[in-house]
Amino acid sequence: MRFPIRRNSNAIHQLTVNPITGSARVTFTSGDAYRFTGVSRRAILAAAWHSPASLGQWVNCHCLAR
Repeated sequence: MRFPIRRNSNAIHQLTVNPITGSARVTFTSGDAYRFTGVSRRAILAAAWHSPASLGQWVNCHCLAR
């Protein structure tokens, strides 16, 4: 069950989240793609229902800064 998070971003081309597995797949505008596991399911559901103001900040806070 994957949800694409749609929002214009200068750094992120695509963000897809999966609340069941607690994972996120991030594709940057450079073409590099990463899969993060152990992402907060609460943060994923919040992002799926209410698109974050900044995708870059969301990724930094919930994927990179763990």
